[in-house]
Amino acid sequence: MRPSEQTRPTRIEGTRRTRPAARRPAAQRKPAWPALAISGGALLLGGAGIVGAVSVANRPATPTDTAVPAATVKEDPFKWDAKIKPRSVVGAKFFVEGDTEDRKRTSVSVGSVAQQDPDVITRTSFRYTAEVLAASDGKASETRFTIERWKQSEGNGDDLCLQGVSVLVKHVGAVRSFSIEDRGVQLTQGAVSWLEGELTKKGKPDPDVLDRALDPPHPLGDGEEWEGDASALFSALGMKPLELDAVKSKIKGKLTNVHVEDGVHAGHVKLAFELAIRSADGQGTGTLSGTLELDRSLEQDKRDQESGSSVIRFDVMRNQKTARGPAVVKFQTDTTTTRRQGPL
Repeated sequence: MRPSEQTRPTRIEGTRRTRPAARRPAAQRKPAWPALAISGGALLLGGAGIVGAVSVANRPATPTDTAVPAATVKEDPFKWDAKIKPRSVVGAKFFVEGDTEDRKRTSVSVGSVAQQDPDVITRTSFRYTAEVLAASDGKASETRFTIERWKQSEGNGDDLCLQGVSVLVKHVGAVRSFSIEDRGVQLTQGAVSWLEGELTKKGKPDPDVLDRALDPPHPLGDGEEWEGDASALFSALGMKPLELDAVKSKIKGKLTNVHVEDGVHAGHVKLAFELAIRSADGQGTGTLSGTLELDRSLEQDKRDQESGSSVIRFDVMRNQKTARGPAVVKFQTDTTTTRRQGPL
């Protein structure tokens, strides 16, 4: 008798005899299923390949089977794709605030005599909120802006005419127009220029064309650099009939400090550019240069948010003939901006 066939007394029709006890089946353990992990489209099961995984799952368990720990899968590092842009939807609200200083200076030199005009400095401080009222194909076609703070200073006077004003901006194709919704508002020329530059983008390059010139042409990761298209930037800025010296012109950018904020990837973007320009007659030369640093969302389709600063300089020199002899005219403008924007 096998050791597992133990005996026990059984009474049948008044007699006493022994019978083998029913044999209990050996306890079966459930298969130890290794964890599934998907990385970059590859299926891993406890470190085994697909064929090995099927074999592991189908073979019967043995007393030596133990749970197989899930393999540690390292996710592919995040890549910023600058081609992914935010889409406007009806009801979306956001804010923009910033400070800008424009400094212009002009000088004329005739022989050894130089004359420099006083610097013209314009400072503007602002904050506005916005709500998208209509949109089509991911682009806003009607937006209401409420200017909560606005002050422009030039010389000794302060212009406050836009403070608290509501502005409606409509987009028809590439044309944008604004209208003041408040009655009795008298706009200064400085206010009109700011509204056209900030809200309707009048006289400014197409933002899509500008992005193609400045943004990285392919997705890139933390610490990577890229070169922009100087010729495309020159064309986007509409600087003709000036000419571009492509050999001396450059655009370079770098992405650093990639991290996650509230579930969205963010990072630090630094961009530096220099366009070397000249007049067709060879009598004028100049440079348009600048640096831009932003701490920004790298997934604008999830959250469009950024803050940063920029410094842009336009420096031009031209030789001219005057009644007093050959003259050198120099013009320089420096624009310094800090800016922050995000959803409400």
